[in-house]
Amino acid sequence: PVGWVIGPNRIHYWWLPDWKRQFPQAEIWLAPRIREQAGAHIDFDCRELGAQDLYPWDDDLITLPVHGSFMTEMVFFHKSSRTLILTDLIENFEAGKLGSGLKRWLTRLAGIQHPDGQMPRDMRLTFRKQKTELKAAVETMIGWEPERIIIAHGRWFRQGGAAELGRAFRWLLD
Repeated sequence: PVGWVIGPNRIHYWWLPDWKRQFPQAEIWLAPRIREQAGAHIDFDCRELGAQDLYPWDDDLITLPVHGSFMTEMVFFHKSSRTLILTDLIENFEAGKLGSGLKRWLTRLAGIQHPDGQMPRDMRLTFRKQKTELKAAVETMIGWEPERIIIAHGRWFRQGGAAELGRAFRWLLD
């Protein structure tokens, strides 16, 4: 059974009511600022991520809030499989799957095209005042030595996760 459904950042919450209907027994957890943004769209009980230090999944997952000026993204690390779970901190679209030349051009311009997927350039701007905190979060993730990185947008990384983090955030770490 599904125990929890998570809205990991304020860009990814729209379908939570559908997930709640599909899994009514699941607790819904929201990243900071989703509740205020969603308004009446989320009309059921939810718990806020970051409002506490302990979570019911702590035996299996490490939870790390990554704070920016626009949003906080909640990052998860599955300890036993050494799998890092990201939503928007890295995007890695495969050009051949995008269809139009315009989409290929835009993803390349944004710095989110495989094999060099990174944090989207527009998202980097929302972290410019929190660059020190972002760097510390990335260094923490690298320190976990993830083997895999699952991402919401594009091709995920099946091996060498720590090295991929270093590559994707070289603009921040160098």
